Amino acid sequence: MKNVKKTVAMLLAMGCLIGCGCGTPNTIDPNVEDTKNLYIRVLKRGYDTVWLDEIAKDFEAETGINVDVKSTSSADTINSTMNQGPHSTNDTDIYFVVSHARTTRNNYQGLWKKQGYAEGLMDLTPLYDMKVYNEDVTFGEKMVDSFRQVSNMGTEEKPQYYTVPWSTGIMGMTYNIDVFKALYGETYEEQLPNTTTELLRLAEDIKGKGGVPFIFPGQLDYFSMSMFNVWWAQYSGYERYTKFYEGLAYDIEFDTYTQSPDIFKDQGRLKAIEAIYSLINYDAGLYWQDGWSYDDTNFTDLQVRYLTASNKVAMMPNGDWLENESAEQGSSAFGLMKTPVLSSIIERLSTIHDDATLSAVVDYVDGTTAIAPAGVSEDDIKEVRMARNMYTSHGLSHTCYVPAYSNAKTNVFKF
Repeated sequence: MKNVKKTVAMLLAMGCLIGCGCGTPNTIDPNVEDTKNLYIRVLKRGYDTVWLDEIAKDFEAETGINVDVKSTSSADTINSTMNQGPHSTNDTDIYFVVSHARTTRNNYQGLWKKQGYAEGLMDLTPLYDMKVYNEDVTFGEKMVDSFRQVSNMGTEEKPQYYTVPWSTGIMGMTYNIDVFKALYGETYEEQLPNTTTELLRLAEDIKGKGGVPFIFPGQLDYFSMSMFNVWWAQYSGYERYTKFYEGLAYDIEFDTYTQSPDIFKDQGRLKAIEAIYSLINYDAGLYWQDGWSYDDTNFTDLQVRYLTASNKVAMMPNGDWLENESAEQGSSAFGLMKTPVLSSIIERLSTIHDDATLSAVVDYVDGTTAIAPAGVSEDDIKEVRMARNMYTSHGLSHTCYVPAYSNAKTNVFKF
């Protein structure tokens, strides 16, 4: 009997040891450099993660460093692992998330100050000065400069970077190519609008032909995200538009910008809203009105309706991630039209007085015609060219960052 009890006791002890060993993950010591591995977490949304998986595979083949990519559709999962902080079981070295640079930094700044980390994110400034792999240009130089500037938490003289944007995030008005071909034939591209007045006429014509001009989710601001800001910037000019968010209004008398509540007198926002209202006001009937009930829980169902040609839905404000989301077999092809120029822009131009002339100038800056309309000044042509090439970008809300406590800094910078 004693031998049986001893045997049982030994088995129980072994079970406890085995259970403890398997159930307690290793704590990561930030001071012990991991040169063999790189652990990445990515928020899986519209862009999917195939692109990152392929980069990781190529990096492994090139360096011999093991790269482990884990994806999740939950931002809470991302935050919960990051919030574990240093000397925890969190082994993630790089996060790819949907969050703005300053917001991301502020969320973690000083969070682990008692553990010796004034910043929650790793300082990536040296990365911006490194040469791009196999290229004679630095990381910062290759980046679109407006992206780099917004990512800079310091000054131009003394820059400080904690995040890296990882997508373009281009938004605009997409169009279903199959629907356009059904309505207008193989020359459908001739119908793509140069101005917002032409966009309105196109929508009315599509409705008259039995199609649905627009579709968008009523519980998500895709229409305003895609078109409002860009039309506002077209009317006000890019500089005045950007100064608005700094609280700076243009002072005509002193030809400078000053802090002033006069920023709210800027007419660009009003003109953009008027253009949107002409397209989606209820009485015009130019959009699929059941779309008001759609939000981020059933948004993909709305996209399926749009990308199914038999539904005759012609246009949808959306982003470049739609290319990935529409990859399923049977989806219609779609295009992203060049941004129609806000017709009311002529109110601030000196030599363009009607929409027909404005459209002709757009043809010229697009390269469709070789000669500019007679009597139009070079300054006005320059303004129209800038307006025509404006798009809304949400790339700056898609950021990559590294925990300050990562123990794989060398591998991070290599990656």
